[in-house]
Amino acid sequence: MNSLLEPEPVPVPDEPVPLVKYEKGNTGVFWNVEDYPIDDRLDSESLYQKMKEDLRKEGYLGDLSIHLFFCKDRIPARYLGDEQIKIHVIPDKVKKSARQYAMAVHVLLWAARHRPRSSNILLLSKNLEEISVCDFESLYNQDYGVVISDPDPRWYLPLESSTLLFPSLLTLENLKRKPEEEENLQSKRRSITLAG
Repeated sequence: MNSLLEPEPVPVPDEPVPLVKYEKGNTGVFWNVEDYPIDDRLDSESLYQKMKEDLRKEGYLGDLSIHLFFCKDRIPARYLGDEQIKIHVIPDKVKKSARQYAMAVHVLLWAARHRPRSSNILLLSKNLEEISVCDFESLYNQDYGVVISDPDPRWYLPLESSTLLFPSLLTLENLKRKPEEEENLQSKRRSITLAG
């Protein structure tokens, strides 16, 4: 028996979990800048417009909410005070799991504020811990469109990587998977687009 703090193991899906996208739903982007750096030349308006353009090309047409997560001493002044981009501080001198928990809290709060309308959650953060994965699996099972950057076929989440949604902001060096791994996963993906 697991303790209250340990998640119950989720069975491995028999077939790929479909990507669910709510075209007109709100979309929350939660970006760990420590894992996926953003081009230093982009100001907040340029970042917002590039992200919105990339998402529109992928069929995400609803309102966009951007949440950037920085370690305390690394927040660029160009993003401070901007209404379109929310800045969150993640712990710097702690284990990676503590940073993920901090991000998960913000994601869950955002998700609660955007109920009952169908919404999309796009997460860019590497090496998710099992407890964080359970949060995202739960959101997916509650009819949120959830896409994470580093999916694992054992998780009940789509195999699509959120890093592929931002070609104008990320370079190949930012991507964890090698091209041949991505091709292999491509054949296993399923997609569902809903008007939301």
